[in-house]
Amino acid sequence: MYIQYWIDYVAQKKGISNGELISELIMSQPNFKNDIRELFEEYKPKEEN
Repeated sequence: MYIQYWIDYVAQKKGISNGELISELIMSQPNFKNDIRELFEEYKPKEEN
């Protein structure tokens, strides 16, 4: 479930829909894992205390 919230968050930050973000990631294969890592680093969720 957490990944869905993260995808919503990243899509909102990029100003695109969830579907567009997922399409971008899928179309980027075979770099899918690297793109996910880069996006995660760029939009790393703030740690909650």
